[in-house]
Amino acid sequence: MIKNLYKFQVMMVGTALNTKGGISSVIREYCESGIMERLGICYYPTHCDGSKLQKIFFYIQGLTKIIIDVPKYHIIHIHTASWWSYRRLFIIILLGKIFTRKVIIHLHGAMFHIYYQKANIFEKKIIEFGFNLADKIIVLSDWWREQISKITDLNRIIVVKNAVYIKDCKKNIFKNFSRPLNVLFMGRLEGRKGVYDVLDAAEKLSPKEVVISLCGDGEISNVKKKVEEKGIGKWVKIMGWIDGKRKELMFKKAHIFLLPSYNEGLPMSILEALAYGIPVISTPVGGIPEAIRDGQNGFLIPPGRPDLIVDTLRKIANNPELWKQLSLNARKTYKEKFD
Repeated sequence: MIKNLYKFQVMMVGTALNTKGGISSVIREYCESGIMERLGICYYPTHCDGSKLQKIFFYIQGLTKIIIDVPKYHIIHIHTASWWSYRRLFIIILLGKIFTRKVIIHLHGAMFHIYYQKANIFEKKIIEFGFNLADKIIVLSDWWREQISKITDLNRIIVVKNAVYIKDCKKNIFKNFSRPLNVLFMGRLEGRKGVYDVLDAAEKLSPKEVVISLCGDGEISNVKKKVEEKGIGKWVKIMGWIDGKRKELMFKKAHIFLLPSYNEGLPMSILEALAYGIPVISTPVGGIPEAIRDGQNGFLIPPGRPDLIVDTLRKIANNPELWKQLSLNARKTYKEKFD
Protein backbone atom coordinates (compact mmCIF):
# COMPACT_ATOMS: atom_id res chain seq x y z
CA MET A 1 0.00 0.00 0.00
CA ILE A 2 1.09 3.56 -0.71
CA LYS A 3 0.55 5.69 2.38
CA ASN A 4 0.02 9.42 2.62
CA LEU A 5 -0.59 12.05 5.27
CA TYR A 6 -4.33 12.40 4.68
CA LYS A 7 -7.33 10.46 5.88
CA PHE A 8 -7.94 7.99 3.06
CA GLN A 9 -11.08 8.61 1.03
CA VAL A 10 -10.33 6.56 -2.08
CA MET A 11 -9.24 2.95 -2.42
CA MET A 12 -7.52 2.50 -5.78
CA VAL A 13 -7.04 -1.04 -7.08
CA GLY A 14 -4.76 -2.20 -9.87
CA THR A 15 -1.53 -3.98 -10.70
CA ALA A 16 1.73 -3.78 -8.74
CA LEU A 17 3.79 -0.71 -9.58
CA ASN A 18 6.82 -2.76 -10.64
CA THR A 19 4.90 -4.71 -13.28
CA LYS A 20 5.37 -4.10 -16.99
CA GLY A 21 2.44 -2.53 -18.78
CA GLY A 22 0.13 0.41 -19.28
CA ILE A 23 -1.81 0.34 -16.00
CA SER A 24 1.30 0.36 -13.82
CA SER A 25 2.71 3.20 -15.97
CA VAL A 26 -0.42 5.27 -15.35
CA ILE A 27 -0.33 4.64 -11.59
CA ARG A 28 3.38 5.51 -11.41
CA GLU A 29 2.55 8.80 -13.12
CA TYR A 30 -0.08 9.47 -10.44
CA CYS A 31 2.46 8.76 -7.70
CA GLU A 32 5.23 10.89 -9.20
CA SER A 33 2.89 13.84 -9.77
CA GLY A 34 1.79 13.84 -6.11
CA ILE A 35 -1.90 13.41 -6.95
CA MET A 36 -2.23 10.30 -4.77
CA GLU A 37 -1.33 12.26 -1.65
CA ARG A 38 -3.29 15.36 -2.59
CA LEU A 39 -6.52 13.44 -3.16
CA GLY A 40 -6.15 11.00 -0.27
CA ILE A 41 -5.79 7.87 -2.40
CA CYS A 42 -4.46 4.57 -1.04
CA TYR A 43 -3.33 1.99 -3.58
CA TYR A 44 -4.03 -1.76 -3.34
CA PRO A 45 -2.28 -3.95 -5.93
CA THR A 46 -3.87 -7.30 -6.80
CA HIS A 47 -1.65 -8.45 -9.67
CA CYS A 48 2.08 -8.97 -10.17
CA ASP A 49 4.47 -10.33 -12.77
CA GLY A 50 5.78 -13.84 -12.17
CA SER A 51 4.64 -17.45 -12.24
CA LYS A 52 0.98 -18.48 -12.13
CA LEU A 53 1.39 -19.54 -8.50
CA GLN A 54 2.96 -16.20 -7.56
CA LYS A 55 0.11 -14.34 -9.26
CA ILE A 56 -2.55 -16.39 -7.45
CA PHE A 57 -0.89 -15.85 -4.06
CA PHE A 58 -0.47 -12.12 -4.71
CA TYR A 59 -4.13 -11.80 -5.74
CA ILE A 60 -5.39 -13.64 -2.64
CA GLN A 61 -3.18 -11.50 -0.43
CA GLY A 62 -4.37 -8.28 -2.08
CA LEU A 63 -8.02 -9.34 -2.06
CA THR A 64 -7.83 -10.17 1.66
CA LYS A 65 -6.54 -6.67 2.45
CA ILE A 66 -9.28 -5.15 0.32
CA ILE A 67 -12.04 -7.15 2.04
CA ILE A 68 -10.78 -5.96 5.43
CA ASP A 69 -10.31 -2.33 4.41
CA VAL A 70 -13.25 -1.58 2.08
CA PRO A 71 -15.40 -0.12 4.91
CA LYS A 72 -12.77 2.60 5.51
CA TYR A 73 -13.29 4.20 2.11
CA HIS A 74 -15.95 6.22 0.32
CA ILE A 75 -14.86 5.43 -3.24
CA ILE A 76 -13.42 2.26 -4.82
CA HIS A 77 -11.50 3.10 -8.02
CA ILE A 78 -10.65 -0.05 -10.01
CA HIS A 79 -8.15 -0.10 -12.90
CA THR A 80 -8.82 -2.99 -15.23
CA ALA A 81 -8.00 -4.30 -18.69
CA SER A 82 -9.50 -7.30 -20.53
CA TRP A 83 -10.02 -11.02 -19.98
CA TRP A 84 -8.46 -12.22 -16.70
CA SER A 85 -7.83 -8.66 -15.53
CA TYR A 86 -11.58 -7.97 -15.53
CA ARG A 87 -12.45 -11.42 -14.16
CA ARG A 88 -10.10 -10.92 -11.19
CA LEU A 89 -11.48 -7.51 -10.38
CA PHE A 90 -15.18 -8.29 -10.86
CA ILE A 91 -15.39 -9.54 -7.27
CA ILE A 92 -14.04 -6.18 -6.04
CA ILE A 93 -16.80 -4.38 -7.95
CA LEU A 94 -19.28 -6.59 -6.08
CA LEU A 95 -17.57 -5.92 -2.74
CA GLY A 96 -17.76 -2.19 -3.27
CA LYS A 97 -21.49 -2.30 -3.90
CA ILE A 98 -22.14 -4.75 -1.03
CA PHE A 99 -20.61 -2.11 1.26
CA THR A 100 -22.62 0.60 -0.56
CA ARG A 101 -19.50 2.40 -1.74
CA LYS A 102 -19.19 4.42 -4.93
CA VAL A 103 -17.43 2.27 -7.54
CA ILE A 104 -15.44 3.60 -10.50
CA ILE A 105 -14.18 1.27 -13.22
CA HIS A 106 -11.16 2.71 -15.06
CA LEU A 107 -10.86 0.82 -18.33
CA HIS A 108 -7.45 0.42 -19.98
CA GLY A 109 -7.79 -2.72 -22.11
CA ALA A 110 -6.73 -2.13 -25.70
CA MET A 111 -8.87 -5.08 -26.79
CA PHE A 112 -11.84 -4.84 -24.43
CA HIS A 113 -14.29 -4.49 -27.31
CA ILE A 114 -12.91 -7.72 -28.80
CA TYR A 115 -13.02 -9.43 -25.38
CA TYR A 116 -16.70 -8.53 -25.11
CA GLN A 117 -17.52 -9.56 -28.69
CA LYS A 118 -15.87 -12.98 -28.28
CA ALA A 119 -17.24 -13.67 -24.79
CA ASN A 120 -19.89 -16.36 -24.35
CA ILE A 121 -23.38 -15.39 -23.19
CA PHE A 122 -22.55 -15.98 -19.51
CA GLU A 123 -19.40 -13.85 -19.57
CA LYS A 124 -21.16 -11.09 -21.52
CA LYS A 125 -23.73 -10.95 -18.70
CA ILE A 126 -20.92 -10.74 -16.12
CA ILE A 127 -19.33 -7.82 -17.99
CA GLU A 128 -22.66 -6.03 -18.37
CA PHE A 129 -23.62 -6.66 -14.74
CA GLY A 130 -20.32 -5.26 -13.46
CA PHE A 131 -20.54 -2.20 -15.68
CA ASN A 132 -24.14 -1.53 -14.66
CA LEU A 133 -23.20 -1.78 -10.97
CA ALA A 134 -20.49 0.85 -11.37
CA ASP A 135 -21.33 4.47 -10.62
CA LYS A 136 -18.95 5.67 -13.32
CA ILE A 137 -16.80 4.06 -16.00
CA ILE A 138 -13.69 5.94 -17.08
CA VAL A 139 -12.42 5.37 -20.62
CA LEU A 140 -9.36 6.84 -22.31
CA SER A 141 -10.89 8.46 -25.39
CA ASP A 142 -14.09 9.40 -27.20
CA TRP A 143 -13.65 6.36 -29.44
CA TRP A 144 -13.65 4.11 -26.38
CA ARG A 145 -16.70 5.90 -24.98
CA GLU A 146 -18.57 4.95 -28.14
CA GLN A 147 -17.42 1.32 -27.89
CA ILE A 148 -18.36 0.90 -24.22
CA SER A 149 -21.74 2.58 -24.79
CA LYS A 150 -22.66 -0.65 -26.61
CA ILE A 151 -22.34 -2.45 -23.26
CA THR A 152 -23.77 0.03 -20.74
CA ASP A 153 -25.56 3.37 -20.45
CA LEU A 154 -23.69 6.21 -22.20
CA ASN A 155 -24.36 8.58 -19.28
CA ARG A 156 -22.37 6.29 -17.00
CA ILE A 157 -19.23 6.68 -19.13
CA ILE A 158 -16.77 9.57 -18.86
CA VAL A 159 -13.58 10.25 -20.79
CA VAL A 160 -10.39 10.89 -18.82
CA LYS A 161 -7.37 10.84 -21.09
CA ASN A 162 -4.04 9.62 -19.80
CA ALA A 163 -1.47 12.23 -18.86
CA VAL A 164 2.26 12.07 -18.27
CA TYR A 165 4.34 13.83 -15.65
CA ILE A 166 7.99 14.13 -16.68
CA LYS A 167 10.08 16.27 -14.38
CA ASP A 168 12.30 18.75 -16.24
CA CYS A 169 11.59 17.06 -19.58
CA LYS A 170 11.74 20.48 -21.26
CA LYS A 171 15.49 20.60 -20.70
CA ASN A 172 17.46 19.49 -23.76
CA ILE A 173 14.51 17.75 -25.40
CA PHE A 174 15.04 19.28 -28.82
CA LYS A 175 17.88 17.51 -30.57
CA ASN A 176 19.46 18.40 -33.90
CA PHE A 177 18.23 16.68 -37.02
CA SER A 178 20.70 14.11 -38.30
CA ARG A 179 20.87 10.93 -40.31
CA PRO A 180 20.50 8.09 -39.74
CA LEU A 181 17.26 8.82 -37.91
CA ASN A 182 17.05 7.35 -34.42
CA VAL A 183 13.69 5.56 -34.47
CA LEU A 184 12.26 4.39 -31.15
CA PHE A 185 9.70 1.60 -30.69
CA MET A 186 8.57 1.23 -27.09
CA GLY A 187 5.94 -1.34 -26.20
CA ARG A 188 5.43 -5.05 -25.81
CA LEU A 189 7.22 -6.93 -28.59
CA GLU A 190 4.23 -8.73 -30.10
CA GLY A 191 2.07 -8.74 -33.18
CA ARG A 192 -0.64 -6.52 -31.69
CA LYS A 193 1.87 -3.70 -31.28
CA GLY A 194 3.02 -4.07 -34.89
CA VAL A 195 6.60 -5.03 -34.09
CA TYR A 196 6.76 -7.53 -36.98
CA ASP A 197 5.61 -4.80 -39.37
CA VAL A 198 8.52 -2.73 -38.07
CA LEU A 199 10.90 -5.58 -38.93
CA ASP A 200 9.40 -5.92 -42.43
CA ALA A 201 9.84 -2.18 -42.93
CA ALA A 202 13.42 -2.27 -41.63
CA GLU A 203 14.27 -4.88 -44.25
CA LYS A 204 13.57 -2.27 -46.95
CA LEU A 205 15.63 0.43 -45.22
CA SER A 206 19.36 0.74 -44.62
CA PRO A 207 21.68 1.70 -41.73
CA LYS A 208 22.38 4.97 -43.56
CA GLU A 209 18.70 5.89 -43.21
CA VAL A 210 17.64 4.64 -39.77
CA VAL A 211 18.69 3.00 -36.54
CA ILE A 212 15.66 1.36 -34.91
CA SER A 213 15.63 0.58 -31.17
CA LEU A 214 13.03 -1.94 -30.00
CA CYS A 215 12.31 -1.48 -26.29
CA GLY A 216 9.97 -3.75 -24.38
CA ASP A 217 9.37 -7.26 -23.11
CA GLY A 218 7.30 -9.94 -24.81
CA GLU A 219 8.31 -12.16 -27.73
CA ILE A 220 11.98 -11.20 -27.54
CA SER A 221 13.45 -14.53 -28.68
CA ASN A 222 11.18 -14.66 -31.73
CA VAL A 223 11.95 -11.03 -32.62
CA LYS A 224 15.69 -11.76 -32.34
CA LYS A 225 15.26 -14.74 -34.65
CA LYS A 226 13.43 -12.61 -37.24
CA VAL A 227 16.11 -9.91 -37.07
CA GLU A 228 18.80 -12.52 -37.73
CA GLU A 229 16.84 -14.13 -40.58
CA LYS A 230 16.31 -10.78 -42.27
CA GLY A 231 19.93 -9.71 -41.76
CA ILE A 232 18.95 -6.33 -40.28
CA GLY A 233 20.88 -6.53 -37.01
CA LYS A 234 23.15 -3.61 -37.95
CA TRP A 235 20.29 -1.12 -37.79
CA VAL A 236 17.69 -2.86 -35.60
CA LYS A 237 18.66 -3.05 -31.93
CA ILE A 238 16.67 -5.12 -29.42
CA MET A 239 16.98 -3.34 -26.09
CA GLY A 240 14.53 -5.40 -24.01
CA TRP A 241 12.57 -3.86 -21.14
CA ILE A 242 13.91 -0.47 -20.05
CA ASP A 243 12.82 2.08 -17.48
CA GLY A 244 14.20 4.91 -15.37
CA LYS A 245 17.27 6.72 -16.68
CA ARG A 246 17.73 4.33 -19.62
CA LYS A 247 14.21 5.04 -20.79
CA GLU A 248 14.74 8.79 -20.42
CA LEU A 249 17.95 8.56 -22.45
CA MET A 250 16.22 6.64 -25.27
CA PHE A 251 13.56 9.33 -25.55
CA LYS A 252 16.15 12.11 -25.55
CA LYS A 253 18.07 10.43 -28.40
CA ALA A 254 15.04 9.59 -30.57
CA HIS A 255 14.08 11.55 -33.70
CA ILE A 256 10.93 9.49 -34.40
CA PHE A 257 8.63 7.38 -32.23
CA LEU A 258 7.13 4.40 -34.07
CA LEU A 259 4.19 2.33 -32.79
CA PRO A 260 2.14 0.73 -35.62
CA SER A 261 -0.38 -1.02 -33.33
CA TYR A 262 -3.48 -2.98 -34.34
CA ASN A 263 -5.40 -2.23 -31.11
CA GLU A 264 -4.79 0.37 -28.40
CA GLY A 265 -6.30 2.32 -25.54
CA LEU A 266 -4.24 5.51 -25.39
CA PRO A 267 -0.58 4.44 -25.07
CA MET A 268 1.46 6.16 -22.39
CA SER A 269 4.54 5.75 -24.58
CA ILE A 270 3.00 7.97 -27.27
CA LEU A 271 2.23 10.67 -24.71
CA GLU A 272 5.79 10.44 -23.39
CA ALA A 273 7.10 10.85 -26.94
CA LEU A 274 5.00 14.00 -27.37
CA ALA A 275 6.35 15.33 -24.08
CA TYR A 276 9.88 14.99 -25.45
CA GLY A 277 8.91 16.68 -28.70
CA ILE A 278 9.23 13.51 -30.77
CA PRO A 279 7.06 13.15 -33.90
CA VAL A 280 5.01 9.95 -33.82
CA ILE A 281 4.24 7.45 -36.57
CA SER A 282 1.33 5.29 -35.46
CA THR A 283 -2.06 3.95 -36.52
CA PRO A 284 -5.62 5.35 -36.26
CA VAL A 285 -6.81 2.83 -33.64
CA GLY A 286 -8.33 3.34 -30.18
CA GLY A 287 -7.59 6.77 -28.73
CA ILE A 288 -4.45 7.43 -30.80
CA PRO A 289 -6.13 9.83 -33.31
CA GLU A 290 -7.09 12.03 -30.35
CA ALA A 291 -3.39 12.54 -29.62
CA ILE A 292 -1.78 12.32 -33.07
CA ARG A 293 -2.95 14.59 -35.87
CA ASP A 294 -1.87 13.28 -39.24
CA GLY A 295 0.69 15.60 -40.80
CA GLN A 296 0.78 17.93 -37.77
CA ASN A 297 2.61 16.20 -34.91
CA GLY A 298 3.18 12.88 -36.64
CA PHE A 299 1.60 10.56 -39.17
CA LEU A 300 -1.16 7.94 -38.97
CA ILE A 301 -1.00 4.93 -41.27
CA PRO A 302 -3.25 1.86 -41.47
CA PRO A 303 -2.16 -1.18 -39.41
CA GLY A 304 -0.35 -3.89 -41.34
CA ARG A 305 1.33 -1.57 -43.87
CA PRO A 306 5.12 -1.82 -43.49
CA ASP A 307 5.45 -0.24 -46.94
CA LEU A 308 3.86 2.95 -45.57
CA ILE A 309 6.18 2.86 -42.56
CA VAL A 310 9.08 2.93 -45.04
CA ASP A 311 7.56 5.74 -47.11
CA THR A 312 6.78 7.86 -44.04
CA LEU A 313 10.23 7.45 -42.49
CA ARG A 314 11.86 8.43 -45.79
CA LYS A 315 9.52 11.39 -46.16
CA ILE A 316 10.64 12.73 -42.78
CA ALA A 317 14.30 11.81 -43.30
CA ASN A 318 14.41 13.77 -46.55
CA ASN A 319 12.77 16.89 -45.10
CA PRO A 320 14.50 18.32 -42.00
CA GLU A 321 12.11 21.30 -41.89
CA LEU A 322 9.13 18.95 -41.80
CA TRP A 323 10.71 17.02 -38.92
CA LYS A 324 11.37 20.25 -37.02
CA GLN A 325 7.77 21.43 -37.39
CA LEU A 326 6.39 18.03 -36.38
CA SER A 327 8.64 18.11 -33.32
CA LEU A 328 7.48 21.56 -32.24
CA ASN A 329 3.85 20.54 -32.71
CA ALA A 330 4.39 17.34 -30.74
CA ARG A 331 5.61 19.30 -27.73
CA LYS A 332 2.74 21.77 -28.15
CA THR A 333 0.18 18.93 -28.17
CA TYR A 334 1.62 17.56 -24.94
CA LYS A 335 1.48 20.93 -23.18
CA GLU A 336 -2.07 21.64 -24.33
CA LYS A 337 -3.66 18.23 -23.76
CA PHE A 338 -1.58 15.81 -21.69
CA ASP A 339 0.59 17.77 -19.23
